[in-house]
Amino acid sequence: MLHIGSRSKTICLSDYKVTNGYVFHHRPSIVRCNCNHASSSVRPQEVKERIRKIFGKIEISPSCYDTAWVAMVPSRDEPKQPCFAQCLDWILENQREDGSWGLSPTHSLLVKDSLSSTLACLLALSKWSVGHKLVQRGNFVDRMSQNEVEHALRNFSATLERAENRRYIESYDVNMFKFSKTAYRSPNIYNRDFILFSMHDFNICQTVHQQDIQELKRWYEDCKLDQLGISPKYIYTSYMPMSSLLFGPEFSDARSVFAKYVLLTTPLDDFFDELASQEELLNLIELVKGWNRYSTIGYVSERVEILFLAIYKTFNEFAAKAEIMQGRCVKDQIFDLFLDVLNCMMREVEWWREEKTPSVEEYLSIACVTIAVKAILFTTQYVLAPKLSEEVIKSAELGEICKCTTMVCRLLNDTQTYKKEKEERSSNIVNILVTQSEGTVSEEEAVEQVKEMLEMNRRKLLRMVLHKKESSQLPQVCKDLFWNTSKVAHILYSNGNEFRSPEGLKSNINTLFYKPVDLSPKQA
Repeated sequence: MLHIGSRSKTICLSDYKVTNGYVFHHRPSIVRCNCNHASSSVRPQEVKERIRKIFGKIEISPSCYDTAWVAMVPSRDEPKQPCFAQCLDWILENQREDGSWGLSPTHSLLVKDSLSSTLACLLALSKWSVGHKLVQRGNFVDRMSQNEVEHALRNFSATLERAENRRYIESYDVNMFKFSKTAYRSPNIYNRDFILFSMHDFNICQTVHQQDIQELKRWYEDCKLDQLGISPKYIYTSYMPMSSLLFGPEFSDARSVFAKYVLLTTPLDDFFDELASQEELLNLIELVKGWNRYSTIGYVSERVEILFLAIYKTFNEFAAKAEIMQGRCVKDQIFDLFLDVLNCMMREVEWWREEKTPSVEEYLSIACVTIAVKAILFTTQYVLAPKLSEEVIKSAELGEICKCTTMVCRLLNDTQTYKKEKEERSSNIVNILVTQSEGTVSEEEAVEQVKEMLEMNRRKLLRMVLHKKESSQLPQVCKDLFWNTSKVAHILYSNGNEFRSPEGLKSNINTLFYKPVDLSPKQA
């Protein structure tokens, strides 16, 4: 199977095995490519036919290393003569201009192969005392070396998958090589048609993402979120992480629900933390609780009116999309999930006003709700997955996966915001651990304890997502949503608060959403 940095479609092709240069029909093979859309630059059917022909014959570049060792085998009849003289002749005829043998050592990974191949060839020539001039040549050792250590050492969980896809496409080299015992090239693995498919897929998805963003901008203006102090830049930071993980056109509704919900919870933090009065907070909670009769309740301020109407209109939109997918109305469930978030936020306000330090257990029971992960994901699931029964929604399996995901998100957030929240006297697990230790635990030690808890929950979540249970009723696409959300949290909180100060994400906006992928000179 071939799957190069993009969505895929199955294409059945003939497969072959090669033994000693002979070609044998073996079994059906599967190539995964995306050819659902036509474009002016790519004709999927033509490319598919070319790929089909490629798999009719396997081609691999000769191995200088293997050839050299075969050339050193003496003849049984004449021990002072090579058994395979044609291999020795091949060595004499295939030295590179720089004196080396093997694939061109212009890439750092090929230096080792070039060294081993060249040494083997030199041994073969020396054994049979031929090619003296060839032995004297050689200036290949000191070659340029490309350093990719910094990229490899980055936090893998905090990478934008779609940005990585683009990077792989742009660095894809049709002259690339593979290592076994020695290096070799195969046009069946590296060829121009594969990169054309990947580029075509990336650009199709990019066009859909542009449409998603335009729709988000219209929604942002209709809901008057600017009057609540929400900057337009948050449109990108709320949309980008999940769009990098759920990037297919078929996930447009799921991306929209996720991004809009994140944007709606942003003013809530400020609303409950510092801006709103007690009267406004209670008014908002009452409005959400009585959403189906809100006109009889009224608003105590314009700010409450703007925020509630944004919530009301958006949740009705979510419910309409969910009803199409689920075949039933889930509006009550959507509003109830959000009401839980508001009630827990109110509890945190009470802690702050009473200057109370909750226990770790009490804090996590509330803080894992106020981060709104459960509300966002359960709502997103309704437009992402096929029909989910109430039995599945209330199952222990889904509850445990959700618990681990919310723990990962909350703990990541707390490890990055504890200093700010200490100044604001807000609750944070790091500060709670330090306070309750009565001086026996430093901030650094508390952070390490939290990171251990974080890693334990991350691993547990990954096991549940990957483990295939026959008894599981939860679709894999739902499990993946929870894992992807944990990755979003790593993206946003691994180096500060990227949502509030999205400096690290800014560089990806043009790359992911507006700049098409084109063939580079080495791919043309």
